[in-house]
Amino acid sequence: MKKSECLNEVVERIIYQDEESRFAVIKVRVKGFSELVTFTGKLISINLGTVIEAIGNFTINKKFGRQFNVM
Repeated sequence: MKKSECLNEVVERIIYQDEESRFAVIKVRVKGFSELVTFTGKLISINLGTVIEAIGNFTINKKFGRQFNVM
């Protein structure tokens, strides 16, 4: 089992958001990464420019590349 990480970062882009299920795909600026990182999972009250704290794991999706899957 992978060790979970806690990231506290700024939302740069909202790719997809379902208000009913709260599932979202967002792009976040993460320290140490040159490109925006994709976050996926159940996320509450996501707005551009807000700072979010998320716990999860980095994975590699065959189609979409590196993602941070929020628990």
